[in-house]
Amino acid sequence: MPQINRSSRILRNLAPWPLKQGLKYLWGAIPLSIRYGPEFRRTLAFLRSSQWWGRRDLEEYQKSRLVEIIVDAYDRVPFYREAFRRAGIRRELIRGPEILNDIPPIDRQVVAAQGTRMIAEGTRRGMIRITTGGTSGERLELVTRKKHRMAEQAFVFDLWGRVGFTQRSKRAVLRGNVVLSDRYRRTWKIDPLRKELLLSSYHLDEGNLALYVDRIKHYWPDYVHCYPSVIVPLARFIEQRGIVGLPPFKAVLASSENTFPGQRELVERVFRCRYFDLYGQSEQVAMAGECEVSGNYHLYPQYGYTELIDARGRRVTEEGGEGEIVATGFINTAMPLIRYRTGDWAVLGKPECSCGRHYPILESIRGRRDQESVVGRSGAVIPLAMGHNASGIYNRVKQYQFRQERPGELRLTLVRDEGYLDADTEAIRRELVGLLGGEVDLVIRFADEIPRTRNGKFVYFVRSHLSPQSKPATSKRFLESV
Repeated sequence: MPQINRSSRILRNLAPWPLKQGLKYLWGAIPLSIRYGPEFRRTLAFLRSSQWWGRRDLEEYQKSRLVEIIVDAYDRVPFYREAFRRAGIRRELIRGPEILNDIPPIDRQVVAAQGTRMIAEGTRRGMIRITTGGTSGERLELVTRKKHRMAEQAFVFDLWGRVGFTQRSKRAVLRGNVVLSDRYRRTWKIDPLRKELLLSSYHLDEGNLALYVDRIKHYWPDYVHCYPSVIVPLARFIEQRGIVGLPPFKAVLASSENTFPGQRELVERVFRCRYFDLYGQSEQVAMAGECEVSGNYHLYPQYGYTELIDARGRRVTEEGGEGEIVATGFINTAMPLIRYRTGDWAVLGKPECSCGRHYPILESIRGRRDQESVVGRSGAVIPLAMGHNASGIYNRVKQYQFRQERPGELRLTLVRDEGYLDADTEAIRRELVGLLGGEVDLVIRFADEIPRTRNGKFVYFVRSHLSPQSKPATSKRFLESV
């Protein structure tokens, strides 16, 4: 495996493109489980065997792994070692989940401020730095290792296995990949190593959408792997033009962004298959995915210890209760995050699922709450979720983005699609003004394009003031070293 990695780097940096592609086809014949290495194989085998464990066995595993993570952070992470000492948390007191009562949540601002003090000692060799902007657009540098990323891939493959995905499956991918370059002048390319048709998320004009449909028909993939904000324009294009002859997709594999009302239904109608959503984050603290039987989200208890914390800082324990996802990851020991506030909100589901797994259930995951609410002039917080394509008011809109810079004012930027009329503007204004209830002045403007973030995601709501929702309390004493 090390020799393959060294050869891969040489190939990527020096070989001409035709030679690269030819060798990728040869390497692609090697089973993916071999190429991804022992950590991938071990994790995938563990997930396949443990998914049918009883509730008690899963709880015991979580307890054991949680203690290991916190003790390791106590021993090797400068930030936690100092923070625990100041909070009076001794190593011998770390015995189970109850220790979390003494550890306040942290957020991305704390992680960014602490920098290298969040990295476990002894991690420098083999360390991988990644940068995430998430749906908030706020950039954060994280540290992980290759084996942690391969373990994460095992979780993804296990989840996709619920809808028939195998290591031989082919995908059309629309996920922020940079395809067009000075050396490669196309907006699509085939990666034979991963069995992927890569389609640029940054070039969604009509000419390229038509090209993407043609390439999809030619490549004939089994699945589409996408950001919701990228698959929706493609689905609208296909539906509006009455395009037929698409492959018999097994599922559309969505992740990394919120799915708003109407988007799932549109995609399933056009692609004639199931829309299958995965929830995760670059911080590697929590992962959930849809159940193939019930459609609810199952949290992976093998991936992390997850809590839902309501706006008053209390744990959500009753079905139907809503709270922020605050989690302690089990995967990344290079930069362990304990009680990390993801900024995403979810609703706790029923205690049992008809599929037979004893995984925690989330009825829904709303994503970042500060992208779903507007602050009125009186300070009232107004949910905006139903303003996202609920009644078809954006059917002739290519892109739209809300921006709020001060309470009581909201700007909506629209990129008009073919056939857009003044009546569409009035319909949008009428529905949103009714939703906002006189608390907010709405300004509608037009643009030729709304840029995506550097990683290809689309931010539907840009806010330039403090988020309105309450935050779980973070102890000043615990963070005195920040």
